[in-house]
Amino acid sequence: MRRSSRYPAAAVFLAVLLAAVPSAAQQPKVFRIVLVPERNIFDQEQKYRNLCDHLCSVLPVRVVFEVLQGYEEVMVEIETGTAQGAVLGSFLMAHGIARHDFIPLARPAWNTGDSFYRSYIFKRTQSPITEDVGSWKGKSFAFANRHTSAGYFFPLAVLRDQGVQRGEDHFSKVQVTGSHDTAVWVVASGLADIGAAKSTVFDEMMASRPGLADKIQVLRTGGRFPDATFVVNPRVEAEMRDALKNALLDLSTTPQGKAVLERFGASRFVPSEAGDYDDVFRVIEAAGFDIYKLPITTQDLETGR
Repeated sequence: MRRSSRYPAAAVFLAVLLAAVPSAAQQPKVFRIVLVPERNIFDQEQKYRNLCDHLCSVLPVRVVFEVLQGYEEVMVEIETGTAQGAVLGSFLMAHGIARHDFIPLARPAWNTGDSFYRSYIFKRTQSPITEDVGSWKGKSFAFANRHTSAGYFFPLAVLRDQGVQRGEDHFSKVQVTGSHDTAVWVVASGLADIGAAKSTVFDEMMASRPGLADKIQVLRTGGRFPDATFVVNPRVEAEMRDALKNALLDLSTTPQGKAVLERFGASRFVPSEAGDYDDVFRVIEAAGFDIYKLPITTQDLETGR
C-alpha cells in the first residue's frame, strides 16, 4: 500500500492516498475512489486499507482510495470525473442522485446486521439540558458538517417540528466541526453544550474509548439513513460498475473476503438503490430545505443545478 498527500505535512487535514500496487510490469488503469473525512483521517485510512488491497486483487484496475479535505471537494472530484467513484454518506448520496445522476452500488451491513445509521443528538452527562428543545435555547451546538443528514439536517428537522423555524438562531453559538467524531469530542470536552453525529461513528467511539461513554448522554435519535455507499460517476462504463459492485457483494462468499469484512467491521455488503434514500429526502424537507436548491460546490452555484 502506498500513501501520499496533496497537502503540506503541517496541514490540519491531510489527503491520504491508499493504493495497492500490483506486481505486474504493466500498470493497470487507476480507478480513484474518494472519501469524505467523517472521522479521524488516520482511523479512516486504516479502516479502508485491507478493502483497497482486496479490490486491487480482483478488479482489472488499480483501485486508489483517497480521503479528501472536505465534503465539497469530494463532490467536485466525482462530479467532474476526476474521481471515478466515492464512498458517500446519505445526504451527499441523495444530493448526487437528485442533481448529478450518481449511481449507488453497494454499502456495508455492519456487524449489527444494519446497513443504515441514525442521528444522535447528545450532551455532556452532567448538563441539565433535556430532550426538550426549549432547554437548548441559548446554548452552544456542534454540528458535524452542514452536508450531513445526521450531523446537521436531522437536528434542524427536530427544531422545526417543535416550532423553531430558524434552527441555528436558537443557539448562542454554532460550531461546524468538520467530522462526526470531532463533534463528539467537542461536546465531551465541554467546548459545546450539545452536538449531533451519526450513530455508527458515535457507537464506535463509545466502544473503543473507555470512559467516554460516561461523559456523553444521547438526548434524541432518529432518521434511517443508508451508510457509506459506494457510488460511481454516471460516465463510468457499465462493465466496470458491475465489476466493482459484484466485488463488494461477493466479499461474504469467500474466506479471503470474509477476513477483509471482519477487519472492515462489516458482515457483508448489500445493494444500494435510489429508493433507499427516501428518509433522507424526508428529513431534508422537514428541516426546511429543498435539495434541488441546495448547492454544495461552486459548480452547483454556477450552473444553478
